[in-house]
Amino acid sequence: MSPRTRRIAQIAFGLAVTAVFVWLIARKVDLGQMRAAFAHLRLGVAAWGLLALAAAYAVRIRRWQRMLAALGAGVTYLATARAFLSGTAINNVVPLRAGDAARVVLIARHSDFPMSRVLSSLIVERLLDVCVLLILLFAMLLLMPAHTLPGWMMRSSEWLMGIAVTAAIAILAGPKPAMRLIERFVTPVSPKIGAVVHNIASAFADLARPALMAELFAYSVVSWGLEGLLYVAFVAAAQGREPVAAGFTTFALGTLSTLIPSGPGFVGTFDMFAIIALQIFAIGANTAAVIAVSIHATLWVVTTAAGACFLVLGRSLFASKTKAG
Repeated sequence: MSPRTRRIAQIAFGLAVTAVFVWLIARKVDLGQMRAAFAHLRLGVAAWGLLALAAAYAVRIRRWQRMLAALGAGVTYLATARAFLSGTAINNVVPLRAGDAARVVLIARHSDFPMSRVLSSLIVERLLDVCVLLILLFAMLLLMPAHTLPGWMMRSSEWLMGIAVTAAIAILAGPKPAMRLIERFVTPVSPKIGAVVHNIASAFADLARPALMAELFAYSVVSWGLEGLLYVAFVAAAQGREPVAAGFTTFALGTLSTLIPSGPGFVGTFDMFAIIALQIFAIGANTAAVIAVSIHATLWVVTTAAGACFLVLGRSLFASKTKAG
């Protein structure tokens, strides 16, 4: 199968997944009752969540800048923000996580830094995010009364937690042995591939320092905690039960659902799992759908608009290549 055919197949599969989840949601809700539920949404309360969302992204951008600095790529906070938000916006409208590739290219070109080392920072970023989200979800699930949760949810979270922790240990604890294996087996066969993989493994070694990982983990906890407040605000705006517990559980499960391959913007997958999480707290399907769709629309509009502004107006941010502080 050619690369072009493979990409088309991946896009088609993602769109099919989106269509299935949208169909499942449509079966659960009544549009008339959703409109009535939206009319009762207290938008003034929900608006407070936007402040938390802005703060969350500010912290997340700082975390990436800290990783890049540890790898030796000195970039300003604004340049990091441009690449980060531009990539997020592209992910919202283009399939196959094209925004992640855009982030790598923007930073590599700006700092004259190897793309493979920039890519390693994204891999570590994803591992940190998944671990923090799983810890949060697991904590929320354990705090709930027995027999209130679907069995599949507990089993899935346990498996995902195990996989994430194993992957984190393998990547962050074993880069030096990996480099020796690369030099012995890969480089003699393909020096070019060997050099790329060696760069990635070397970058993992640079990031795997305990003090740095503790700092990055703290940034992750703070940033995701702040974003979770957006969900809390919308549950409170809809006068849902237990807004803090419902908000953070919905946040963790909905965000983790974006790991499922789907169409641009994670339409359908995010909304379906967010609705499932909200219904655990006895929130009706129509109100849950209003909350989920409103949160999703807010995330999409705000991050896409911010990224678009940086893409169109942010070129001057790359004029000065000052070292990151």
